[in-house]
Amino acid sequence: MRITSNIRNRFAHTTVTSRVRNSVDKPQEAVFSVVLPEAAYISGFVMEIDGKNYTAYVKEKEEAKRVYEQAVASGAGAAHVAVSARDSNRFVVSVNIEPESKAVFYLTYEQLLGRKDSRYEQIINIHPGQAVKDLSVEVVIAESRKITDLKAPPLRSGNEIGTDKPELDPRADIEIVNDTAAVVTFSPNVERQKELAHVFGTKEEEGLSGQFVVQYDVERDPSGGEVLIQDGYFVHFFAPKDLEPLPKHVVFVLDTSGSMWGQKIQQLIQAMH
Repeated sequence: MRITSNIRNRFAHTTVTSRVRNSVDKPQEAVFSVVLPEAAYISGFVMEIDGKNYTAYVKEKEEAKRVYEQAVASGAGAAHVAVSARDSNRFVVSVNIEPESKAVFYLTYEQLLGRKDSRYEQIINIHPGQAVKDLSVEVVIAESRKITDLKAPPLRSGNEIGTDKPELDPRADIEIVNDTAAVVTFSPNVERQKELAHVFGTKEEEGLSGQFVVQYDVERDPSGGEVLIQDGYFVHFFAPKDLEPLPKHVVFVLDTSGSMWGQKIQQLIQAMH
């Protein structure tokens, strides 16, 4: 599995590539599953089976359903992949692979990075389903202003409450190309994937299941922010530091039922203290 994320001016294009092979003498089903960031949207999906590409068309839900039904009615082959509102950040597709055949999945999604706690954050979910020999994540950053405070914090499970665990340090390679460009690489071998799975509390044979995070910020113009123009569109980045915080009214709704027994209730107590 290889994941490449290209970030340009705080907008990310991410491609997830997964290769599978059926090495037995009978057909087997291969499942490709990707957990997307909450603010991301899918812009492309391609399946390559025995050297032939099958490109999916990304359409609105109702239109996609109509096109699929028309194809079925006319006797043509078609596939329709949809996600439910409850699990809308997970993309899943399954395909039947013939004996001694290979399949490659390419999923591309895009997102605008948000700024929180004075930094931008790119979260990449890694769920190969097993320890794999070739697992790599590459984040390429190209900004219009000088990059500051670039780091790869400890891996996350996505459900943490509290501080980061130092034993989940990704040991990422950070290359500073120049003031406005950088490359961050995470390539754990099989043994390291099993170690991380153990720390997360999952079975080692299921491999790494967590989130790789890249955080950074850029130098800012204190007067009026930054305006970027491309192809007739513009974006205005403005993050003043001297504004007074807005008043807030916070209500905490705490679940203390039996379903919170164990680690969940301990995390809740820690969060409230």
